[in-house]
Amino acid sequence: MARQAFAVTEERQEKVRQLAARGVPQEDIAKIIGCAAKTLRRRFREELSSGAAEANVAVAGFLFSAAKRGSVPAQMFWTKTMGKRGKFATKSARETDIAPAPPWRGPIILPEGCEEASGNPELQAKILKVCDRHYASKHRREQRKRARQAA
Repeated sequence: MARQAFAVTEERQEKVRQLAARGVPQEDIAKIIGCAAKTLRRRFREELSSGAAEANVAVAGFLFSAAKRGSVPAQMFWTKTMGKRGKFATKSARETDIAPAPPWRGPIILPEGCEEASGNPELQAKILKVCDRHYASKHRREQRKRARQAA
């Protein structure tokens, strides 16, 4: 006996849209409307996408309204997320203030079998460049760690 096809109704479409807007996981939505998660994704793709998008728009609208009314936390959150500022901009500005690491001037120990590097100035330059990059990265990490401890 063949399985009965799952019927998509306007009522189910609206229910899926509302549940997706509230952030309910797809597996739970599928249980609520009585189908498999795969069927839900296949038959209600538009509702799942639009429900989540509508919720994001509604919340962003409330956040924007609160920020315009003078809510400082809302303004800070808007600036960090929607205003494309905050940690990323602050981090890059902070990194420009950090002094660059001095070039590597310590001894470089090469493994056995790399005798050709001692006679090849081009290869020596490449090795020094890699060492400088590594040392500079290590230097930046240490400066960031010190800055966090001081704050």
